[in-house]
Amino acid sequence: MSASFFDSPAHLSGGPLTPRMRAEMPFELVGPRLQAVCGNFTPVPMPRQQTVSGGIEVRRAGGVDVALIGQNLQRVHRDAQAIRRDDREHFFLVFQDHGGALMCQGAQQIAVQAGDIVLIDSARPSEFVYDGASSQQVSVHLPRADMLARFGPTLQGGVCVRRGDALGFAMRAILARLLDSGQSDDAHLVEAFLGVFGSVLVERARQAPALLSRNAGEGVLRRAMDHVALQFHDPAFHAGELARHLGVSPRLLQRAFEALGVSPSRHILDTRLAAARAALDAAARQGGPAPAIAQVAYDCGFNDLSFFYREFRKRYGVPPGRLALGPLTH
Repeated sequence: MSASFFDSPAHLSGGPLTPRMRAEMPFELVGPRLQAVCGNFTPVPMPRQQTVSGGIEVRRAGGVDVALIGQNLQRVHRDAQAIRRDDREHFFLVFQDHGGALMCQGAQQIAVQAGDIVLIDSARPSEFVYDGASSQQVSVHLPRADMLARFGPTLQGGVCVRRGDALGFAMRAILARLLDSGQSDDAHLVEAFLGVFGSVLVERARQAPALLSRNAGEGVLRRAMDHVALQFHDPAFHAGELARHLGVSPRLLQRAFEALGVSPSRHILDTRLAAARAALDAAARQGGPAPAIAQVAYDCGFNDLSFFYREFRKRYGVPPGRLALGPLTH
């Protein structure tokens, strides 16, 4: 009897997809390498970190790119400005292979460990937190337009498949065969992989609130989060304006955001705070004169400076001026 792609001993035992990468990279090379492989992402080092342990490489398998990324950074993030500058759009299906991470997209924060899988949408802001611990991920790059055409509005960033899930097991086994083969004509394996992933989406759709069905406004949450990522910097932008843009009632918009456990207004505020922190972090890393806090606040959509100071401190535990001394490590 011929072997199947479920016969890999590593996956029968729950082992990793790839060996741990242990190369030493100067930190200044990590950003350009990440951009070449994944698009516009900003790496953030730990305090006084000058080298990064791991590696960044890309393989072509079955007509799709598969990135192997190992590092011990503080975090990596992608904001709305980076999205606008990037002409590549993908869904990243990220397999946590060694170590762990906190994968954040919108208001979702998903703690993953080895064996977990999470879907990230490159068209929405995201942040991956490692806090200096060694972490290695295998990221399957799925062209966004193709995936939306195939799966429709059921496809949203933040889908997580936990280690031990039967469908996740099947996806890992197929990906292992793709990585082992490395043949460009393995399209049948990619089809099998996407077929199993489609089954994951069907399960999630059955579990989703009725508001994500066709009768309740398909894709309201995804479209809302996309629009917030593009408009948060406008101080006049608010939840009412978001509802008008989407053509839905404020009540339906409120119900859509219940899936994330936040209100639309809270999500807009959190997006603005995250953008302000990213701007202050970047300025602190570059050295030179400290940025004007007021200007950063206004650029991120705040028109009340005292409100910005108060909410920033509540969210991050320090005043925004603290970041002039160096990036936060949490």
